[in-house]
Amino acid sequence: MDKRKKRVLTVLVLGSVVLVWRVYAISVKYLPSSAVAQPQPISVEAAVAPPAAPPAAPARGLSPEALARRLELQANVAERAWGRDPFEGLEAAPTANGATTPQRDVELAKAPPAPALDIVGVSALDDDWIVVVNGIVYRVGDAMPAGFVVRRITRNTMTLEFKGWAYVYSLGKPEPTIARIEGGDEEIP
Repeated sequence: MDKRKKRVLTVLVLGSVVLVWRVYAISVKYLPSSAVAQPQPISVEAAVAPPAAPPAAPARGLSPEALARRLELQANVAERAWGRDPFEGLEAAPTANGATTPQRDVELAKAPPAPALDIVGVSALDDDWIVVVNGIVYRVGDAMPAGFVVRRITRNTMTLEFKGWAYVYSLGKPEPTIARIEGGDEEIP
Protein backbone atom coordinates (compact mmCIF):
# COMPACT_ATOMS: atom_id res chain seq x y z
CA MET A 1 0.00 0.00 0.00
CA ASP A 2 1.45 3.36 -0.94
CA LYS A 3 1.71 6.40 1.34
CA ARG A 4 -1.26 8.20 -0.11
CA LYS A 5 -3.69 5.28 0.52
CA LYS A 6 -2.33 4.95 4.08
CA ARG A 7 -3.03 8.64 4.77
CA VAL A 8 -6.53 8.44 3.31
CA LEU A 9 -7.26 5.33 5.36
CA THR A 10 -5.90 6.97 8.54
CA VAL A 11 -8.00 10.11 7.97
CA LEU A 12 -11.12 8.00 7.35
CA VAL A 13 -10.61 5.92 10.51
CA LEU A 14 -9.88 8.95 12.70
CA GLY A 15 -12.74 10.90 11.11
CA SER A 16 -15.14 8.02 11.81
CA VAL A 17 -14.06 7.88 15.45
CA VAL A 18 -14.53 11.66 15.83
CA LEU A 19 -17.91 11.49 14.10
CA VAL A 20 -19.17 8.70 16.38
CA TRP A 21 -17.90 10.58 19.44
CA ARG A 22 -19.72 13.82 18.39
CA VAL A 23 -22.99 12.01 17.63
CA TYR A 24 -22.84 10.35 21.06
CA ALA A 25 -22.07 13.68 22.77
CA ILE A 26 -24.94 15.45 21.01
CA SER A 27 -27.43 12.65 21.72
CA VAL A 28 -26.50 12.63 25.42
CA LYS A 29 -26.87 16.39 25.62
CA TYR A 30 -30.14 16.89 23.71
CA LEU A 31 -32.06 13.62 23.96
CA PRO A 32 -33.88 12.78 27.18
CA SER A 33 -32.03 10.37 29.39
CA SER A 34 -33.64 7.30 30.84
CA ALA A 35 -34.99 7.48 34.34
CA VAL A 36 -32.87 5.98 37.05
CA ALA A 37 -34.65 4.61 40.09
CA GLN A 38 -33.15 5.44 43.43
CA PRO A 39 -33.60 2.70 46.02
CA GLN A 40 -35.53 3.85 49.07
CA PRO A 41 -34.85 2.34 52.47
CA ILE A 42 -37.81 0.43 53.85
CA SER A 43 -38.58 0.81 57.50
CA VAL A 44 -39.79 -2.14 59.50
CA GLU A 45 -42.89 -0.24 60.62
CA ALA A 46 -43.95 0.40 57.02
CA ALA A 47 -43.39 -3.23 56.03
CA VAL A 48 -45.87 -4.53 58.61
CA ALA A 49 -49.45 -4.00 57.46
CA PRO A 50 -51.93 -2.72 60.00
CA PRO A 51 -54.75 -5.10 60.95
CA ALA A 52 -57.72 -4.97 58.58
CA ALA A 53 -60.47 -2.75 59.90
CA PRO A 54 -64.08 -2.85 58.77
CA PRO A 55 -64.72 -0.30 56.05
CA ALA A 56 -65.96 3.02 57.28
CA ALA A 57 -68.46 5.19 55.49
CA PRO A 58 -66.69 7.30 52.87
CA ALA A 59 -66.44 11.04 53.26
CA ARG A 60 -69.15 11.49 50.62
CA GLY A 61 -71.71 10.84 53.31
CA LEU A 62 -73.02 7.35 52.52
CA SER A 63 -75.55 6.22 55.04
CA PRO A 64 -74.94 2.90 56.81
CA GLU A 65 -77.78 1.33 54.78
CA ALA A 66 -76.31 2.50 51.49
CA LEU A 67 -72.86 1.30 52.53
CA ALA A 68 -74.29 -2.09 53.49
CA ARG A 69 -76.05 -2.33 50.10
CA ARG A 70 -72.86 -1.37 48.24
CA LEU A 71 -70.83 -3.98 50.16
CA GLU A 72 -73.50 -6.59 49.43
CA LEU A 73 -73.35 -5.81 45.70
CA GLN A 74 -69.54 -5.94 45.73
CA ALA A 75 -69.63 -9.33 47.46
CA ASN A 76 -72.14 -10.55 44.86
CA VAL A 77 -69.85 -9.48 42.03
CA ALA A 78 -66.81 -10.99 43.74
CA GLU A 79 -68.58 -14.37 43.91
CA ARG A 80 -68.93 -14.52 40.11
CA ALA A 81 -66.16 -16.42 38.37
CA TRP A 82 -66.00 -13.93 35.49
CA GLY A 83 -66.39 -10.66 37.40
CA ARG A 84 -68.81 -7.87 36.61
CA ASP A 85 -71.09 -8.04 33.57
CA PRO A 86 -70.76 -4.64 31.85
CA PHE A 87 -74.01 -5.17 29.93
CA GLU A 88 -76.17 -6.09 32.91
CA GLY A 89 -79.40 -4.12 32.86
CA LEU A 90 -79.03 -2.83 29.29
CA GLU A 91 -81.59 -3.64 26.63
CA ALA A 92 -80.53 -5.04 23.28
CA ALA A 93 -80.00 -2.48 20.53
CA PRO A 94 -79.32 -2.82 16.80
CA THR A 95 -75.74 -3.79 16.06
CA ALA A 96 -73.38 -2.86 13.26
CA ASN A 97 -73.57 -6.34 11.71
CA GLY A 98 -77.26 -5.94 10.88
CA ALA A 99 -78.88 -7.68 13.85
CA THR A 100 -81.99 -5.78 14.86
CA THR A 101 -84.78 -6.04 17.36
CA PRO A 102 -88.07 -7.62 16.21
CA GLN A 103 -89.85 -4.24 16.27
CA ARG A 104 -87.27 -2.79 13.85
CA ASP A 105 -87.67 -5.83 11.57
CA VAL A 106 -91.42 -5.19 11.33
CA GLU A 107 -90.80 -1.51 10.56
CA LEU A 108 -88.27 -2.34 7.82
CA ALA A 109 -90.71 -4.80 6.27
CA LYS A 110 -92.91 -1.80 5.43
CA ALA A 111 -90.09 -0.11 3.48
CA PRO A 112 -90.29 -0.17 -0.31
CA PRO A 113 -87.76 -2.58 -1.79
CA ALA A 114 -84.30 -1.14 -2.38
CA PRO A 115 -83.21 -0.91 -6.00
CA ALA A 116 -80.29 -3.05 -7.13
CA LEU A 117 -77.56 -0.54 -7.96
CA ASP A 118 -74.00 -0.87 -9.16
CA ILE A 119 -72.10 2.11 -7.75
CA VAL A 120 -69.07 2.51 -9.99
CA GLY A 121 -67.48 5.52 -8.31
CA VAL A 122 -67.79 8.77 -6.41
CA SER A 123 -66.00 12.03 -7.16
CA ALA A 124 -66.00 15.64 -6.03
CA LEU A 125 -64.80 18.98 -7.27
CA ASP A 126 -64.99 21.49 -4.43
CA ASP A 127 -68.48 20.89 -2.97
CA ASP A 128 -70.00 19.42 -6.13
CA TRP A 129 -70.26 15.65 -5.58
CA ILE A 130 -71.17 13.18 -8.31
CA VAL A 131 -71.79 9.45 -8.26
CA VAL A 132 -71.72 7.00 -11.17
CA VAL A 133 -74.48 4.42 -10.82
CA ASN A 134 -75.12 1.79 -13.50
CA GLY A 135 -73.07 3.91 -15.93
CA ILE A 136 -75.10 7.12 -15.35
CA VAL A 137 -73.76 10.22 -13.56
CA TYR A 138 -75.96 11.67 -10.78
CA ARG A 139 -75.67 14.75 -8.57
CA VAL A 140 -77.45 15.62 -5.32
CA GLY A 141 -81.12 16.31 -6.09
CA ASP A 142 -81.23 14.22 -9.28
CA ALA A 143 -84.07 11.72 -9.68
CA MET A 144 -83.28 8.13 -10.55
CA PRO A 145 -85.61 5.69 -12.30
CA ALA A 146 -88.51 4.45 -10.14
CA GLY A 147 -88.69 7.76 -8.22
CA PHE A 148 -85.60 7.52 -6.00
CA VAL A 149 -83.94 10.90 -5.36
CA VAL A 150 -80.24 11.36 -4.58
CA ARG A 151 -80.13 13.28 -1.27
CA ARG A 152 -76.49 13.02 -0.22
CA ILE A 153 -73.16 11.90 -1.64
CA THR A 154 -70.01 11.47 0.44
CA ARG A 155 -66.60 9.93 -0.14
CA ASN A 156 -67.89 6.37 0.21
CA THR A 157 -71.70 6.57 0.51
CA MET A 158 -74.74 7.64 -1.46
CA THR A 159 -78.10 8.30 0.20
CA LEU A 160 -81.33 7.89 -1.75
CA GLU A 161 -84.78 8.96 -0.56
CA PHE A 162 -88.05 7.35 -1.56
CA LYS A 163 -91.49 7.68 0.09
CA GLY A 164 -90.12 8.75 3.47
CA TRP A 165 -87.34 6.15 3.57
CA ALA A 166 -83.59 6.67 3.31
CA TYR A 167 -81.40 4.12 1.55
CA VAL A 168 -77.69 4.51 2.31
CA TYR A 169 -75.48 2.65 -0.14
CA SER A 170 -71.82 2.17 0.76
CA LEU A 171 -69.09 1.41 -1.74
CA GLY A 172 -68.29 -2.28 -1.72
CA LYS A 173 -71.58 -3.35 -0.10
CA PRO A 174 -74.38 -4.73 -2.26
CA GLU A 175 -77.24 -3.98 0.15
CA PRO A 176 -78.12 -0.53 1.53
CA THR A 177 -78.84 0.46 5.10
CA ILE A 178 -82.53 1.40 5.28
CA ALA A 179 -83.96 3.89 7.78
CA ARG A 180 -87.24 5.71 8.22
CA ILE A 181 -86.95 9.48 7.79
CA GLU A 182 -88.64 11.32 10.63
CA GLY A 183 -91.26 13.63 9.15
CA GLY A 184 -90.54 12.28 5.67
CA ASP A 185 -93.20 12.44 2.99
CA GLU A 186 -94.92 9.25 2.04
CA GLU A 187 -94.97 10.33 -1.58
CA ILE A 188 -92.25 12.32 -3.27
CA PRO A 189 -93.45 14.41 -6.22
